Amino acid sequence: MSRGLSRLIGYLTIPLILINWPSTNCTFPITDEEYSRLHYKLFRQVFKEIRAEELTDDENENSERADKSTRWRFLSECARWLWPCRRAAIVIIVLSLGIATLEMIQPLVMRYIVDRILLKSDLSTNAKLSQLNITGGIFLSVIIISQLLDMLKNY
Repeated sequence: MSRGLSRLIGYLTIPLILINWPSTNCTFPITDEEYSRLHYKLFRQVFKEIRAEELTDDENENSERADKSTRWRFLSECARWLWPCRRAAIVIIVLSLGIATLEMIQPLVMRYIVDRILLKSDLSTNAKLSQLNITGGIFLSVIIISQLLDMLKNY
């Protein structure tokens, strides 16, 4: 991969004069838009060449999915390896699920604020501010709890 990446960087730093021009009506100086299109076309061409070289039949054969018995064997080995740390693993999984749940609630609270408080025309300004303060406080507490749980999980 590093050989391919170095070739890609080498191709992209070729002086503009050495590039095969797409048509004969290109004249100097070219605009930024023409240069950008030319650079992008060269990048795609080089990327396709490098990817074609890197993908061999051996890699395609190895990328096939393992059969079910092999996957179960790997899973049982992982379970045996994690068994001494099962309590910590369960805590991390539960914390991760809690954090994910709290992060999924945030857009719903924002939608509630916009749809049911700010855009509602039959509420007075005082009622809107009151509901906005309550909902904003709940939203802020959800964010703080989510960040605290994330900090605890990563500790």
